[in-house]
Amino acid sequence: MSETVEQFNDKAEAIKSKFQAEGGVITNNIGDIVVANTKMASPVLTGALRRDITRKDAEKIEDGWQIEYGSNGIPYAQSVNDGHTTKSGKFVKGRHFMESGMQNSDKQIDETIEKWVTDLLKDL
Repeated sequence: MSETVEQFNDKAEAIKSKFQAEGGVITNNIGDIVVANTKMASPVLTGALRRDITRKDAEKIEDGWQIEYGSNGIPYAQSVNDGHTTKSGKFVKGRHFMESGMQNSDKQIDETIEKWVTDLLKDL
């Protein structure tokens, strides 16, 4: 059975609609992966920094979705991540847990996106 161009276009439009409808959910799922891996990479003294790492809900932008994550209320989070100078002038190297959390998420993000795209395209 031969598919007409019109039928193909209808399926492509359905995929586009599904992509737009599910994009925020998938982006939030990816955000959860990054937050979990960032928490695991963060140094723990009291646990306050680890507990404070969160994400905002996915936001629709012109050509896709974006998510923001990080520490919301711990004033020393950036200093721990990037490094800082103590009162005595000694430099304390950064722990770079934000970057590590993102890097440690790469494989899971790729797998999540691959599964989603495969599911989107299975009816094409």
